[in-house]
Amino acid sequence: MLEHPARSYEEFAAHIMDKTNKARNSVGRWIKNPKISSVGCVDELTSKGAVNPPGGGMFLSNEGLLSDFLQARSGQSGQIYIHEFCGYMRVVMGLDSLEAQKEAIFQFEAELDRLQRVYGSNFALITEHNGSAKLYMKD
Repeated sequence: MLEHPARSYEEFAAHIMDKTNKARNSVGRWIKNPKISSVGCVDELTSKGAVNPPGGGMFLSNEGLLSDFLQARSGQSGQIYIHEFCGYMRVVMGLDSLEAQKEAIFQFEAELDRLQRVYGSNFALITEHNGSAKLYMKD
C-alpha cells in the first residue's frame, strides 16, 4: 500500500504486520500450487506477481517457504520479485538500512541459486529499487 509521509513508524509497522499475518494465514492456499509462477509484493510501488505477500521473495525465504515453493515447481520457470526499501525487511526482519537490505537480497540470491539447482527450476530474481519503507530507514 502506498504510504503517506505523515504516517508514523508505529502505524507503518502495524500495517506491515497486518499484511504479513494475512499472508501467513493464506500461504497454505498457494504455496504448493504449481500454476503460481510469480511472486511479487503487496507494496503499491513495486511490481505484482500472481501472489503478493509483503516482501515478495524475501517473505518466502524468511518464512522458511522458498524450498517448498521451488519444489512444487520443479522444472518450471517464473519470476520472483524483491525490492530495496522493503517494509517487510524493515519491520519483520529489522533491516533498517539500505546496506543491510542489499546484503539480505544478496543472501537470498545465493539461496535461490542453490535451491534451483536442487529442484531444476529457473525463476528469475527481479530486484527493484523502490519501496514504501524509505522514510523509515537510516539511509
